[in-house]
Amino acid sequence: MPRYMRYILLAVFSLISFTPASYAQGIKVSFSPSSRFFPGFGNVSIGKSKDQTIIIKNADTSTGALNCSITGPTGNGFSFSGPASFSIGVGQSDTLILHFAPQVAGLVRDTIYISHNADTSFSLKNPVRYALSGTGVAADTFPKITVNTGFGGFFNVGTTPVGRTISASFTIRNTSDTIRTLTGNVGQTFTSRFSVTTGAGAFSLDTGNVQTVTVSFTPDTAAQFLVDSIIITSNAASPNNRIKITIIGSGTKASPFPQISIGGLQGGIINFRNDTIPKTKTAVFTIRNTSDSLRTLTGSVSTPGSPFAITSGSGAFSLDSGQTKTVTVTFAPTTAGLFRDTIIITTNSDAANQLIKIPLSGTGVIVAGPRISVQPLSINFGNLTQGGSAPSFAATIKNIADSATDTLRGSITQPGMPFSITSGSGDFTLAQNDSVRLIIQMATDNAGTFKDSIVILSNSNDNAKRFVLRLSGTVLGLGVKDGATRFLMTAAPNPFNNRTAIGFTLDEASTVSLKIVDVLGKEVFSASPQQHPAGPCEIEWNASGVQSGSYTCLLTIGKETHSLRIILEK
Repeated sequence: MPRYMRYILLAVFSLISFTPASYAQGIKVSFSPSSRFFPGFGNVSIGKSKDQTIIIKNADTSTGALNCSITGPTGNGFSFSGPASFSIGVGQSDTLILHFAPQVAGLVRDTIYISHNADTSFSLKNPVRYALSGTGVAADTFPKITVNTGFGGFFNVGTTPVGRTISASFTIRNTSDTIRTLTGNVGQTFTSRFSVTTGAGAFSLDTGNVQTVTVSFTPDTAAQFLVDSIIITSNAASPNNRIKITIIGSGTKASPFPQISIGGLQGGIINFRNDTIPKTKTAVFTIRNTSDSLRTLTGSVSTPGSPFAITSGSGAFSLDSGQTKTVTVTFAPTTAGLFRDTIIITTNSDAANQLIKIPLSGTGVIVAGPRISVQPLSINFGNLTQGGSAPSFAATIKNIADSATDTLRGSITQPGMPFSITSGSGDFTLAQNDSVRLIIQMATDNAGTFKDSIVILSNSNDNAKRFVLRLSGTVLGLGVKDGATRFLMTAAPNPFNNRTAIGFTLDEASTVSLKIVDVLGKEVFSASPQQHPAGPCEIEWNASGVQSGSYTCLLTIGKETHSLRIILEK
């Protein structure tokens, strides 16, 4: 069929499938990546396949459903998963997975068209056209080896003082694009300063597998050494069947004294500032032996006078290189006024650090009038099941005044839904040491992640007239739309910083896997298939090594795949 006829048929199909009334709804749609920036499949070995994804989202805020149909590709190794026609609800998204499995070598091109009933007044074309391309390449005849030392044919173990041992590792990977086993041998070093502690000897690696080689270095003099090497032989193609890695390491002169480091102080002092009588404040600092040689740091920590005290870490100590000691200091004034003292640390370090003084200061303050205490200051209901029961949490408001004549008065505001105070809300009047107990409940009618606060106002006289009790919780479960059951995925929190939990609810025990991809369809995280019990479940993603941006979670339960967009903000 001529190409112009194909375009005519597509235009007719679009006019028949989507009436002008559909466009009048003003449905908004987004394609990620857009057809202009869709990446090619690159080089793919014959007999293997590679996937790319297109995320289609109904960005409308009304009740209009986004209807889509797919035409193409025509073949030549390209295909897609899922139905050719589908609908996407308001605010929901679907993921189109494209496959490229070349059968012959060379560049292959094809096209896929996505027809839709979205508003085209903002220069959006209908149908949306994606140009597909990929190159089939012949399979490797030999396994491929990649040795990652960071410096080509050199491997720098690092620098360490004379007499100390350090270790560093590099990897050997089978980078074959076919199923070919890489076999070989990792030789030992030739001098006693270096040695291969793990990974030496024969190895066998399937495609994609990695062997870790760890090298230790113990210098006997202060100098740089690069006269040693490791020989790696394998069944890879020449010249990579014999690889020589030159080992580098440097020895330095060790310090004649142990070294001391004091951590946890601001400006070398401990200032407790104002402390209300009879309360107690606590501060912590550390003593660490940072010696670059095997030298023991010995010394003692003096005990200050009242109202200061050391509750742990006073007296004599002995620390090997790298070890740390924690010292806990308290300030508990019984009378008003400014107090000063000093903690003295004596050590066997160098002359400048043999005597270390840590000044202490703090002021005892008497506060007249009522004083408020609220415990706790935050309540997290955790993950709850939609429509199920939720536990009740309690918070206590207490008058901790010093005088029996000081009455605490105040009021408690109700939080917004789904949180509520079932007992103890409203105004309160408390005598000395009296308290009121709040019972807080969270409704589970609607799914989602919720946050709110309870504000407590009082006549407290110690700068705590306004307390904020923070509330949070997540409801997971099944939602209902148009009489049909709809699977619900959540991410808590979302947007998130480094960590989030992907939540879902299972009607019965099922095998579940999770894949997270970026806007280009590149996989950044995967959780292998695992059996999960019926009820609320979650899979945590630690994205500390991933850049900020928009990502899509692809949750597969049996043969069904569900998607959810999440935002990483660092």
